[in-house]
Amino acid sequence: MFSGIIEEIGTVASSVKAKDGLDLTLILPREYLTEVQLGDSVAVNGACLTCANVANEKICFNLSPETLSLTNLSGLALGQKVNVERALKLGDRINGHLVSGHVDDVAEVLSITREGECHCLIISKPLSCSTQIIKKGSITLDGVSLTTNESSGESFRVMIVPYTFTNTIIENYNVGTKVNIEIDLMARYVQGMMKL
Repeated sequence: MFSGIIEEIGTVASSVKAKDGLDLTLILPREYLTEVQLGDSVAVNGACLTCANVANEKICFNLSPETLSLTNLSGLALGQKVNVERALKLGDRINGHLVSGHVDDVAEVLSITREGECHCLIISKPLSCSTQIIKKGSITLDGVSLTTNESSGESFRVMIVPYTFTNTIIENYNVGTKVNIEIDLMARYVQGMMKL
């Protein structure tokens, strides 16, 4: 479980196709990785991955075909930046919202505009989760906990404050950037119960 508050920006050291998946290696500060052990859950661009190896300034993950089909991780290039968050500890403050790290779909940045010190992003709304994205609801973009300001039929809007803009990979977004989205857990469970 995660909070959607990004702790570090990682850099892709390698992305190598494996038999059915992908082996991903990131570079992160050595002191950040001192608390990460084999088998630990780490969110990379909002996708919960399992640490397969960690040494010095590198951490490795084995990505399954399922992860590759539902996220933007298959398109990562050498040197590309990614958002990273370690799993919550019991007793931690949850400054964002409860995030499972189970990405629902990939969306696209439709526009980026400056509004004072903030940045307004319009994001496409994937059909697979369009009914769960609502005004003033929680949403996760590449692992970043955000609030939807508006939600229409085909898109939704989020406002990015200066701290979040400069301390996540959002500052690297352009129109057309593909982003991982995870809908709010409560919305997912409510919709699931309504189908019973």
